Amino acid sequence: MVKATLRHAGYQLRALSSERTRRRETMAAELQRTNPAELLYAEDFAEMALIEGRRGLRRRPLWEFEIDTARQQLNLQFGTRDLVGFGVENASRGLCAQAACYST
Repeated sequence: MVKATLRHAGYQLRALSSERTRRRETMAAELQRTNPAELLYAEDFAEMALIEGRRGLRRRPLWEFEIDTARQQLNLQFGTRDLVGFGVENASRGLCAQAACYST
């Protein structure tokens, strides 16, 4: 599963110009290693060369990857009012990636 915009991804790709090449290589290596059956990516994902030709590509709307949507989706999923008890309240990229899975 890839939670992806050029800014960030489930594999945590971020477009910080000084780190772009290293992060692209890291993401490419992780995709090769894990060979996911499905890749969810945001409609503004600018690094299509990293994922084109892979199986299970699913383009998703941007709102599915927004932190407010993520918190709402996960609280609904777990029947909670917040995510503090899980210790993940500050893991925004991971929360967004997980919530995108629940949105599909």
